[in-house]
Formats: sequence, structure tokens, C-alpha cells
Amino acid sequence: MKTKITNLAFSLIVMLFTFQANAQQSLVEWRLSQKYVGVALGANDYLNGQENTVPSNYQALGAKPSELIRGSGLNATKGRGNSFAAGFEHTTNTSYANAVTNNAYMEFAVRPETAKLISFSTVAVRIQSNQPTGTGNATLYAQLAYDLNSSGNFTPIGSSNAITVQNTSTDFTIDVSALGTINATSKVTFRLYYYRPNTTNTTAYVAIGRKEDAEVATFSSLTVSGTVTNDGTLPISLTSFSAKPKLNGNLLQWATSAETNNKGFELYRSTDGNNYNFVGAIEGKGNSNTANTYTYTDKFYGNAYYKLTQIDYNGAKTEYFTYAKAQAEPVMILAPSNQSSILEVIVAGLNTGKGRLTIYNLNGQKLYQENLALTGTNQRFNINFKGNVGLYLAVLEADDVILKKKFIK
Repeated sequence: MKTKITNLAFSLIVMLFTFQANAQQSLVEWRLSQKYVGVALGANDYLNGQENTVPSNYQALGAKPSELIRGSGLNATKGRGNSFAAGFEHTTNTSYANAVTNNAYMEFAVRPETAKLISFSTVAVRIQSNQPTGTGNATLYAQLAYDLNSSGNFTPIGSSNAITVQNTSTDFTIDVSALGTINATSKVTFRLYYYRPNTTNTTAYVAIGRKEDAEVATFSSLTVSGTVTNDGTLPISLTSFSAKPKLNGNLLQWATSAETNNKGFELYRSTDGNNYNFVGAIEGKGNSNTANTYTYTDKFYGNAYYKLTQIDYNGAKTEYFTYAKAQAEPVMILAPSNQSSILEVIVAGLNTGKGRLTIYNLNGQKLYQENLALTGTNQRFNINFKGNVGLYLAVLEADDVILKKKFIK
């Protein structure tokens, strides 16, 4: 058996880097077969198509979407499951110009979060329609247009009559890369205008979404794609971040050289490096051009990763993906008392399994022995040891580790 004899020893690993996504990705999605984020579809848990607004149920880090809404020229009287639907007056919306005048559109918007940039690439959408009764052209046309910073002026994207739907559900992808890159002070609002030339009947509907017989909760009926990057003006300049194990928990320390609109910080802990849980929060310095230091003690002992998130006064969060790992070697701490027969034994950094605690006097005589069930976490054991006042040696054998600690009773 390999034997390892060790006292309290720690190693610290600190990794500092800031998230920046450069690959094209889905910025925001409206998965219209999924009524609520993370909720599985049930018998009555789906969009009926007549909701007044529908929020995005997916957004990439750094992208902030609006709700999906209708213009006043569309009404919610035409329900259609797993979609955002509307009926509209075909006879008065026979051209793009008519649709603009009559507000026959569906609208959605995207803007970057604080300190982020968005470069747009495509808008992908699934459009449904049914064939109206009566005579005339049964083809439905849709035109995507955009407005920058709520100017009220919508500019068509692409050629007219490029999006055509004939009594079915059809997928379209529109290149919007010409919009370029916007920062957090800007917003792009998109509208899909609908019109149908030469139709003499008004009984048809239009919808964004899937057919009712094709429910797939993760399918996105409307997706805006692009890239998110940092704009180089992050709310804080983080200069250091560390985690050091102490007897009363893990001590977290970090420092900034400048802060802008900084309300504070949130700290998160993980024991596996993947799944993080909220630990606590600390107020920031607001606006500062001088160096500031922060400390926080997490009442947790043992191996842990830590992550730091900064929060602006407007509620925006900047994830720095900053990690500090407090890694503890196997350790045993003794808390004896000459007023009681109880010896408190604290262990950490040991694997799950069986342990054996033995107490000797200085002559090597074994006075006490007990088997301990180790769970691989921080543990406290109360040992009923009735020794006389004096100096003793406690030995804990676990797996391939032997821990030795002298104590005074």
C-alpha cells in the first residue's frame, strides 16, 4: 500500500480570461412549440397562436431580445397551435406599400447587452399560411424590413416578393449581414410585412411557427443569428482574483483598477468545474478610477472552483468567466477540550470510503480506535475520547493517505 504522510497543504490555481464569442451563433430564438423555457409540452401547454405577445425563449450571452408582437393591421382572431398567428385584411393589403400603411406586420428587436457588440448575419423564419377562399392569387408575400434605433423608418431587406408562401409552412433564411455591427447603445427592430395581391376573400391567416402536427420543443420558428464580442469598454478592469483555503472557509479576494457603473459582484461556487451555485454578493464602488480590493469568505472547506460576475446599476450582468480554484490536500483538524470528553475531528480532501482513526500516547500505546465512514466531502466527527490531560497523537488512515496530528487534551 502506497503511504502518504502530509500536513495541511494547499495549491492554488487561478485562471483569468474574459468571454468573447467570435463564431456565428443563434443570438435569439423564438421556439414557438415551447410555451415556457425549460418546460416540457403537456396536453394544454402550448401556444394557441392568439397570444398578444411572445417572449424569446433563448438568447445568447450578450444579446437582449424584445417580445414578438403584431402591428395594428393584424388581429389575433386566427388561432394556430405552436405558432404566433394572425388574421388580416387581404383585400386592403395587396402590396408591400399597403402593408406598411396598414401596419400589417409582426415585429421583434435585438440589441447588445452592456459592453457587447453584435454583428448580424441572418434571420431565419418559418411562415405558415392557408389558401384563402375566393378568387385571385393565393400566394402570400412577406417582406423583411429593419429600423435602427427606433427612428420610425423601416428599410426593406432584399428584393420584393422574395418570400412567398403557398398554403403550407415554408422556411426562409434572409441575409442581414449588411446591417453590420452595433453596440449597446443601439437597437435593430425587424418587421415582417405581409400582403397578398389580387385576393377577393379575407378568410386566410398568417403565422410564424410550426404546424400543430409537428411539435418539436427545441425547433426555432424565428432565429436571429450573428456574433457577440466585447466592445473593449468592460464595466470593470479586473486585475486579480484568488481563492485561499482557511480554517473558517475559503477566502476569496479580487481587485480592480477601474470601475464604471458597477453596482456589485456575484460569486458562484462549483465542486466539479461545470455546475455553479450562487454563494454571495458584494457591493461595488460605482464609478472609480482608483484601485479597489474585495474579500469574501465562503463558509465551505475543500476543493472548489469560483466564478465572478459583475452587475451594472441597470441590472446588466457581465460574465468574466474568471475562475479561482482552491484545491486542498487531504487534511485533518483537531479541536480538543479539557472540559469535555469530546474530541472534534474535521477532515477534508479525502476520497469516499472507510477511514480508521487511532489515538496514541507518546509512548506509542494505542488508547482509542474508531472506524469512520468518509463521504468525500467536508466532515466533522465527535469522538468520545476520555484521556487524561496530556499530549497525544491522532492517526487517520484512509485509502492511500495517512494523516498524523498531535494535540493536547
